Amino acid sequence: MNKHAKRIISIITLFAVTALFIWFMQITVTNRDDNDLRSIKSFYMEDRDSLDVVILGSSEVMSGYSAAEAYKEAGYTSFPYAFTINSVPLWKYELKDIERTQHPQILFVETNGALYEDDDYVYAKNCINALGESMPMSLNRVRCAFNLSEHPMERLIPFIKYHYKWKDILKLRENSNLMLMKEGYARLRGVNSFLYKKKYSTAMDFPPDDTTADLNPKAEAEFAEFLEVCKDSDIEKIVFVEFPHVMGSKDLYERQQRANHAAEMIREAGFDYIDLTNEGEAIGLDFENDFYDEHHLLATGEKKVSHYIADIVMNRYGIQPKEQTGENKAGWEDSAELISRFYDEYDRYTAEHADDPYAKAEYLLAENVETMKRIGQK
Repeated sequence: MNKHAKRIISIITLFAVTALFIWFMQITVTNRDDNDLRSIKSFYMEDRDSLDVVILGSSEVMSGYSAAEAYKEAGYTSFPYAFTINSVPLWKYELKDIERTQHPQILFVETNGALYEDDDYVYAKNCINALGESMPMSLNRVRCAFNLSEHPMERLIPFIKYHYKWKDILKLRENSNLMLMKEGYARLRGVNSFLYKKKYSTAMDFPPDDTTADLNPKAEAEFAEFLEVCKDSDIEKIVFVEFPHVMGSKDLYERQQRANHAAEMIREAGFDYIDLTNEGEAIGLDFENDFYDEHHLLATGEKKVSHYIADIVMNRYGIQPKEQTGENKAGWEDSAELISRFYDEYDRYTAEHADDPYAKAEYLLAENVETMKRIGQK
């Protein structure tokens, strides 16, 4: 072999090793190691076309629905495509990716992300970044980054933004991204549970009614566009749902008025709408003890809502769960077992801190190394 050929091979090898190193760093330490990104990434770890149900939404879904608990209860597979805020301009890109990677029989869309009043929430940079940095590379991801982000290349190649975190490679034992890679799937299936409470009013001074209020104009335009996109979707059933809230303040009442307006748009477009805020009694929710705050549920409420949605899925819409491969079925059985330990840990922790339920917890029950240490590894 001549020197020229050796030099070319050396250059190619150098580029390959560098690319491999950047790839490994980018999926482990040179990114944000947080619950939002892990939740989105976990969705894409599911076997292709294996999910019966997907629930698109924001943090209300993350803390209000457990796919593993629903599987244990009803035997269907599901996943929350959810992260903090997850505002309505992102939904068309998320729908495209859900259609590309899964073909669920039902897509639930939680409407909270269309109800924000402020432009800063409607086009929240943090949630745009979370989605843009977590989706697998595709033309859809490129469009999302360039259409919504001020720094699209940082969304497409997070290493550019997070290169300063390279020293975290010394803490790989604590890295939840690496944990997910080793497991091959999210054993808790994207759930997040708070371990403490915030103080909020349950006085119900503003009980919900059927009056309406306008959405933020930009949010309404984005929502109207999304409804048109949904009409062309190949997903058999798209159902819009409002997760439970505690109607103890004027802000929550006004938010509910906006939800009522969104419901009118949904029904006019020909889609089903389910308002779980108005079904709290049927769900069996305890407004004093099942909520973290006015918007988010604790694990006890999460189990109740998961069972209620499972009943809707199986009995109202009558789906037939997909047949799973032996390996995937074993994984879901593992998740069903693990979720019981997850809730046991919630009970243990909250009982231990019963004298001060408002003291901020050391950690959040979620798909992370700390939670797995406490509820048991394989």
